[in-house]
Amino acid sequence: MSKPVVLQVGPYPDWDHAPLDDAFDMRRYFEAGDARAFLDLDNVLLQPHHA
Repeated sequence: MSKPVVLQVGPYPDWDHAPLDDAFDMRRYFEAGDARAFLDLDNVLLQPHHA
């Protein structure tokens, strides 16, 4: 089963990275060199899911 995708828009403290990376597929927007392209490429994965 794949991990839920999380769009992280800003940095978190270093101690938070490992537990977040273990539980989620973290997409770090603030680290993207080209933010517009980053969002365009990942747009499908970031859509809300309806049960």
